[in-house]
Amino acid sequence: MAHSPLRSEVSIVAVERNSMGTATAGTFRTSRRGVVLGSLLTAAIGSARSALAAEPTTLVGVIEEDPSLINPAIVAVISTFATGSPVYDALTDIRPDGSIQPALAQSWEIAPDGLSYTFHLRRDVLWHDGAPFTSADVQFSIENANSKLQSWGRGAYRALDHIETPDAYTAVLKLKQPQASLILGTDHACSAILPRHIWEKEDILWSEYNHKPIGTGPYIFKEYVRGESVRYVKNPRYFGGVPQFDELIFRIIPDPAARVAAFENGDVDMIYHGALPFSEAQRLGRLPGAAIKTTDLRGSAYLGLINTRRKPYDDVHVRQALAHAIDRKFIRDNVAPGFTQNMVGPIPPVSRLHDDTLRDYAFDPARAQALLDAAGHPRKADGARFTFDLLWPNYDVMMTKTADIIYRNLGDVGIKVNFQPLERAALNQKGYVGLQFDMIMESYGQGPDPDIGVERLYNSKSIMNPPQPYTNASGYSNPEVDRLFDEQRMQNDPEKRKTVYGRIQQIVWGDVPVLPIFAYVAPNLYRSSYVQNVFDVSYGNQDNFARARLVHG
Repeated sequence: MAHSPLRSEVSIVAVERNSMGTATAGTFRTSRRGVVLGSLLTAAIGSARSALAAEPTTLVGVIEEDPSLINPAIVAVISTFATGSPVYDALTDIRPDGSIQPALAQSWEIAPDGLSYTFHLRRDVLWHDGAPFTSADVQFSIENANSKLQSWGRGAYRALDHIETPDAYTAVLKLKQPQASLILGTDHACSAILPRHIWEKEDILWSEYNHKPIGTGPYIFKEYVRGESVRYVKNPRYFGGVPQFDELIFRIIPDPAARVAAFENGDVDMIYHGALPFSEAQRLGRLPGAAIKTTDLRGSAYLGLINTRRKPYDDVHVRQALAHAIDRKFIRDNVAPGFTQNMVGPIPPVSRLHDDTLRDYAFDPARAQALLDAAGHPRKADGARFTFDLLWPNYDVMMTKTADIIYRNLGDVGIKVNFQPLERAALNQKGYVGLQFDMIMESYGQGPDPDIGVERLYNSKSIMNPPQPYTNASGYSNPEVDRLFDEQRMQNDPEKRKTVYGRIQQIVWGDVPVLPIFAYVAPNLYRSSYVQNVFDVSYGNQDNFARARLVHG
């Protein structure tokens, strides 16, 4: 039986799982939880886990890539959230039902005119180095990191003017204009709080602390070994209560099949949605002692960002032709069956601001060819009209399957697709920074409000110089859309706001700078026979595992 080098070994007479996951008698080198008494025990998956009393309890997850940074205060990357959430806290915590609960802030008030938000902070919080948490940390983090550098945070704090700190445990956010969505941006997704006494001396983008985080969270960072693992130990002074698990480990496994095998073999206890091949999710969730938990509050979707700076994709008719040429229903039905939903327009269907009157681009190759012909792109002698540089993260098996379908679809209308699956660093540099792409396909969280997750992709103010990942990478610019984004922010009446957002959706969907591949609910897998209370969060990769509980028995 394969075992992880992270786990201690004991040679005993025990059980050995066959290909169906059922235990049979045999001798093997167990994983660190594999000590089993007796030679004829049968067990479901994960039952060979009777731990030695003196052995620390460990919770093991897996991520699909080396995190570019372990600092969600400045980067909104899936693996960064996964590795940073156990370390950092935010002012609030958005629960799966959408309710906003206290975290570093124990209470708050919003002024009647919507121009100030007053947060009353907890007084019993310490940084992992022992320094006290204060309002100075909130002011520094939001003004210098969250609102300026983090792609979701820029939208969440677009109306922010400045922050006042009348005392060590009060932070007052002063706004230039009302922004109803701001309170939704004060959780983990946009607003991880950094220790000012450390970061004020650092270059935020290049500091070593981006890979050696110090936070207030339930787990203290201990070690990051590139290509292997990220390791944490429990924080005995955590204000929310000492975590039950002594140690938390994320193994780094880029290969999807190897991640699945690690779960089946008992080497990992959980796989969050970003690392879980959706095609395997239902099967794995049916294994004895395993369970799936889904989340969709963040409006998750796979999007195809089209580079409108590049010819011929600067032509709206060519972009509309792409939308007609790609069979998105076939992709939904075959790439991630059971977890996907059609997404029409720029706002995910889970959002209360989604306009369900929008008409979809029907799969219609004949219409696509007519648009391309009319735009002045006839087929050449080899049958091709032009090329299409398609980029995606190389660890994402769903996008690899999607790319194969797009290759065939676009080939049928005379567009030659160049495959470019890339590891994260290369994708960021070539695609998002170097802008050497025609389409980038990747998963995006677009909630909990369009101001936070959607606007960053379409407002021309989000075209960064130099370019940055997860902003307006398509280079889309429409002054009317920019004006409407500002107009909706001023609306206190939800229905008036929805009306303005409806107009935004109509314009953007006609211009189609981004083609939604599909929306999805995010499946997270865990070993329910060993751990409970995991992934009880608004998005699976933002769990800090403070609530995780060991299953005894």
